Amino acid sequence: MQHIDYTSIFRSGFRWVIIGLLPLFYAQKGYAQLSPSGSVYFLNQFAFNPAMSGVEENLKITLSYQQRASSMSSGTNTQYVTADYGYSKSVGLGIAVFRQEMGILKGTRFLANYSYHISLAEDKNLSFGLSLGAVDESIDIDEIIGDPGDPVVADFNDTGIQLDGDFGLSYTMKDLNIQAAGLHLGSLIYDHNENMITSLRQPVVFVAASYHILLRAGTNAISLRPKALYRKVKEYKEVVDIGAQINFLDEKLNFFTMYHTSKSATFGLGAEIKSFVAFSSMFTTESTEYDGNAGSNFELALRLRID
Repeated sequence: MQHIDYTSIFRSGFRWVIIGLLPLFYAQKGYAQLSPSGSVYFLNQFAFNPAMSGVEENLKITLSYQQRASSMSSGTNTQYVTADYGYSKSVGLGIAVFRQEMGILKGTRFLANYSYHISLAEDKNLSFGLSLGAVDESIDIDEIIGDPGDPVVADFNDTGIQLDGDFGLSYTMKDLNIQAAGLHLGSLIYDHNENMITSLRQPVVFVAASYHILLRAGTNAISLRPKALYRKVKEYKEVVDIGAQINFLDEKLNFFTMYHTSKSATFGLGAEIKSFVAFSSMFTTESTEYDGNAGSNFELALRLRID
């Protein structure tokens, strides 16, 4: 009687299940890049552009937690903590740690930042920023239903810590600000296709412009900051964000909304207490570009300013 190797059949089946699930992981990863933290638009621009560190001569510490509701995974969230310091009028320093969890995929990113600010003329400034560090991605073996020793999983986890970095520019002319940056540049060096499981990160290029409009001066000043941002993620259709933040009570209370051409929208409400503590809550609606698999997300962010 011919012996049937059920272990081999199971291993082969598990491998094909992993490969079959790759489009789902890829869609989730893409949505994470196409729907960044809402705090990067106004509250903490340093998290999205290395050139924005140390713009003011003080220390700013920002924490953010973003939870995504998805039909594919209940464990989809992103957290980060950044700290940037204006060492002088010309030099800014910063550090950032990002943590991303999407089902069985986990990733942690560490970056150290340096920025240089040049005063070109009165009310005209040019800034350059560079962040360098590393990223560590892995599959959580404890959450695998199947054979945790499968070579597909082992190969992905064996990639180890890899170099990563961001580069950014910022130009300010009185009330106009223009930015450009390239993010996750380290992923251009590594080819994850050999592991058959796609990385959580993809290179992102963006260009943004905003303008500050003072609607009412005085103690209870009201201002408006419209903003437009173009983002291109590798292998995905570009996304344009258009919206504005309105500030009340001399920027102590604010509300913002951004519409994304990925067919979703972000709404945020924030407040500042004595210029020391600022917090914001944000909600992003589900993107119809991804057939209901991406889900909406909710975010809380807190910023501390130490002069």
